Amino acid sequence: LGAKMMAAMSQQLHHPGITKCMVMGSDVPDVSVAALQAAVHALDTHQIVIGPALDGGYWLLGLTSMISTLFVGMQWSTSSVLSCTLERAGLASATVALLSPGLRDIDTVDDLRLWWASVSDTSTGNGAPAGQGLEKTLHKCTVQDDSGSVAELRTRMLEAVGFILTLKHV
Repeated sequence: LGAKMMAAMSQQLHHPGITKCMVMGSDVPDVSVAALQAAVHALDTHQIVIGPALDGGYWLLGLTSMISTLFVGMQWSTSSVLSCTLERAGLASATVALLSPGLRDIDTVDDLRLWWASVSDTSTGNGAPAGQGLEKTLHKCTVQDDSGSVAELRTRMLEAVGFILTLKHV
C-alpha cells in the first residue's frame, strides 16, 4: 500500500505546476466536500495534511512535496499508522495539519456493521435491526478464511487506492 501511494504521489508532485497532491482511501463513506475543501486549504499553510481515521490510521494524506519516509517501512493496517506518520513528519521537520473529526474507514466487516448502524434510518419506527439487509449482502461478497477473517473484502479494500487529487497553482 505504501509503495503504491508513494509512487502515485511522487509521480504527480514531479509534474510542473502541481503544488498539492492528496490520496484518500475509497473506504470512507462519511467523507464530505467540506472535509476535502479543508484538506486543500490546509496545504496552503502546511506541508502535510492528514485525515485521521478512528482506528489509528488515516483516510487522507496530502503533501506539498514528496516525503518518502512517510511511506517506507510503515506497518500498514495497524493502529499505529497515524502516530508513526506524525513522528516521521516531525523528524522531517514538516508542518502538519490534522483534519477533525476523525472518520471511520471500513477495513473489516465489523467496521461496516458499525458504520451501517450509525447511518441506518431509525425514523421509520418499524423496529428493524440496523443492518438487516446488510447481512445478506455481506454473505454474497465475502469469503472467510480459516482464521475467521474476511479475506476477500479486506483484500479488495487494500487493493483499491482511492483516488489522487492534484492541484495546480491557480
